[in-house]
Amino acid sequence: MECDTLILSTLAAVKRMTMAAAGALVLIVCGTPPAPALDFWDLAVVDSGSISSLAILPSGYPAIAYYTGNLKYAWFDGNDWHTTVVDNAGDVGRWSSLALLPSGHPGISYYDGTNKDLKYAWFDGSDWYATTVDSTGQVGWFSSLAVLPSGQPAISYMDVTNRDLKYAWFDGDEWYWTTVDSAGDVGESSSLAILPSGHPAISYHDDTREDLKYAWHDGTQWRTTTVDAAGNVGGSSSLAILPSGYPAISYYRYVYEDGDLKYAWFDGSNWQTSTVDASGDVGGESSIAVLPSGHPAISYHQSLPGYRLEYAYYDGHDWRITTVDNGGSVGRWNSLAILPSGQPAISYHDRTKGDLKYAVGIAATAPVTVTTSYTTTAWTQWFGTTIVDNGPAWSGGWILWGSGFVGSFVVLETTPGGQAKGLIDLYGWDGEDCVEWDEFDNCIEWVPVSCGDASGTVAGTLELGASDDYPAGSDLELALEAHIGGEPGDAEDYYLRLWREGVLIGQVDPESPDPIVVAVQAGETLTFELFASEDDSYGDYSHHSRGFEFRFILRAPRCSGDLDGDGDTDQADLGILLADWGCDDPVNGCTGDLDGDDDTDQADLGILLADWGCGT
Repeated sequence: MECDTLILSTLAAVKRMTMAAAGALVLIVCGTPPAPALDFWDLAVVDSGSISSLAILPSGYPAIAYYTGNLKYAWFDGNDWHTTVVDNAGDVGRWSSLALLPSGHPGISYYDGTNKDLKYAWFDGSDWYATTVDSTGQVGWFSSLAVLPSGQPAISYMDVTNRDLKYAWFDGDEWYWTTVDSAGDVGESSSLAILPSGHPAISYHDDTREDLKYAWHDGTQWRTTTVDAAGNVGGSSSLAILPSGYPAISYYRYVYEDGDLKYAWFDGSNWQTSTVDASGDVGGESSIAVLPSGHPAISYHQSLPGYRLEYAYYDGHDWRITTVDNGGSVGRWNSLAILPSGQPAISYHDRTKGDLKYAVGIAATAPVTVTTSYTTTAWTQWFGTTIVDNGPAWSGGWILWGSGFVGSFVVLETTPGGQAKGLIDLYGWDGEDCVEWDEFDNCIEWVPVSCGDASGTVAGTLELGASDDYPAGSDLELALEAHIGGEPGDAEDYYLRLWREGVLIGQVDPESPDPIVVAVQAGETLTFELFASEDDSYGDYSHHSRGFEFRFILRAPRCSGDLDGDGDTDQADLGILLADWGCDDPVNGCTGDLDGDDDTDQADLGILLADWGCGT
C-alpha cells in the first residue's frame, strides 16, 4: 500500500530526526490489520479472585476489576501485573463492571453486599474514590457500566427488592436513577451499551416470562421489546454495538445440563437469533465483543462436559470455536475485550485454584512443517485391559470398555499453524462399595474397590522441517502446554517431556504446570512422551471424567520490537511507538514501552530500529 511505502522511505530519516518531527509520521500509519486465526492461548495468573470485568487501557494493555471479598483492580504494564484494593469497606465488589473514562482512567460500578447498595469508584490519576449511587432498597446486582458521550458514567442494574431493571447516570454533579422495566421479575443479567445516537441500550433477562429482552432510550423515553421467547432464554446476556450501529447480544438458553449459547442481532427491521454452540451445557456465562473485522466474538463457560473456558468468533460465514483453558474448573465470570492488535483477551475465574486468570489469543506462525510419529497405550485396572495403537498422526479415538470403566483415548494430530496436539480422556465409575451383604441387604463388610483407575501414554517423535527462510539449523521456539480438565478424582498424575538425543530439554508436570518455551532448530528431530493417570477410590458409586490435553506450538523467535503482536517488527510497530512518544505512566504503562521502564522514549526507539525487519 502507498502508506507502507511512505513509512519505509522515511525509516532512515527517523534515525536522525528530532522526536517532535518524528511524531508527524503517525499520520501515515495505515491502521491495524485484522487478527489472523488463533492457534493457541497464552494464560497467566493475575491474582486470587472471581467476578471480573476486563477493559483495555489507552496504553493498549489490559486492566481488570474483580472481587475478592473486596473490590480490587489489576493492570498490566507490559511486563508485570500490578494489583490494588479499590474498596474494602465491607463485602464489596460483586458484579463489578469496568470502563475507561475520557481521561483514560478507570471507573467501576459494583455491588456493596454489606449495605446492599449500588456503588461507583473512579481513579483520578493519583487516588481511588468511591461513592454510593443508589441505596433505595437492595440494589446493584448485575451492574453494567458505560460512558456517555458527555464523558459521564451510566449504569444498568437490578433492583432486587422490587425485581426491576434500573438505570443510573451522572450529570457531572449528581447521580440520578430511573426504573426502565418493572413488568414482572426483570433485570437479571443486565448489560449496558451506548448507541450511535448517544442514548443507552440494555439487554436483560425477564425471569417471569423466561425471555430475553432489550430496552433502549429514544431520546424521550425508554422502550422495551422481547428479542427471544423460545424457551427459557436470556440468562447471561451481554450486549455490544456492531459497526452497523445495531445491537447484538450473546445469551444462554437454559435446559438442565444441556443449555446452549445463543446470539441475537438486529438487522434494522427485526431481531434474528441463532445457536452458536450446543455441545453440552454451554453459555451459562458469556461476554461479547466486536472484532476489527466487524464480526462478533464471544467468550463463555462450558459446564458439561468438563468445566472450561471457550471462545467463539464469527468469520463471516460460520462460527469458529476453540477451547481457551480446560485446566480444572475454569471459565466462570469471564469478560472479553479486544486488544489493539485485534487479538482477543479474556479475564476469568479458576474455581479449582481460586485464581483470577487472563488469557490472550496468539496466532502462531509456522515457519516450517511439523510431522509426528507416535505409539499410544491405554490401560485400565479392571482385568488389566491394555490397548496399543501405532501412528502416524491420527484424529480418531479408542473406546475402552471394562466393568466399572469407560474411557476414550484420542491421540496426536498435527494441525496447521505449527501445532501438534492430542487428548487423553479418562472416564469411569467406582467399583463395588460392599463386598458382603446380610439377608436384610445390609452391608457387613465395606471395602471400596477402585475399578475406575486408568492411565495412558503417547510417545513418539516431532520432526521439524526446514524452509528457504529457515534452513536447517535456524533458531526456532517450541512451546509445551498441558491442560487438565474435568471432574477431580482422588488424585491425578501426568507429565509432558521433550528430549533431544536423550537429553531432557523441557517438562510440564503438576509441580510446574505453566507452559514453557524451549529453543529448537529447523530440521531436527525431537522425542516426546505424555503420561497421564487417574486414580479413583472414593467408593461412592460416583463417576469421574478427566481430560489431559497437550500441545506443541512451533513458532519463529519473538521479535524485540514487536508491539502489535503480529510476530514481526515493521512500520506498524514504528507507528505505534511514535504515536505513544513521550508517554510516562507507571500506573497504566505505555503502549510503546519496549524496555519495561514505563515510558516511551529514545531507548525504546533504539530497540525497535535495531530489531527492524525481524520476522518479515
